[in-house]
Amino acid sequence: MIGLLAGCAHDVPSATVSALDGFWTSSQLDYDLVLSGMIGFAERARAAGIQDGDPVLRLSAVEGARITARQWMPDGHWHTVRMERKADGTLSCTDGTHSWTLERKTMAAP
Repeated sequence: MIGLLAGCAHDVPSATVSALDGFWTSSQLDYDLVLSGMIGFAERARAAGIQDGDPVLRLSAVEGARITARQWMPDGHWHTVRMERKADGTLSCTDGTHSWTLERKTMAAP
């Protein structure tokens, strides 16, 4: 099990956060994300130590198109992640070392 969800929460308007709700995927991550409110849960996990339903993302600040979060990575640690909403609807993400893009998808039935 992943342990405690790290990171501090700031007051973020619920309409701003709910606009991000949904299923997000990236070929560069070892899991997909289901974002609901301030928390992202692993879906279709492909890494040891991460199971479907585990909390793997915690939004901590949303300022316009820029988002700060803490994300659980396969190295077994929480990393601060900076995200930016792009005009095409994707989220451009970086932890300062690696970069990846999250795309919103319609979640297919199992």
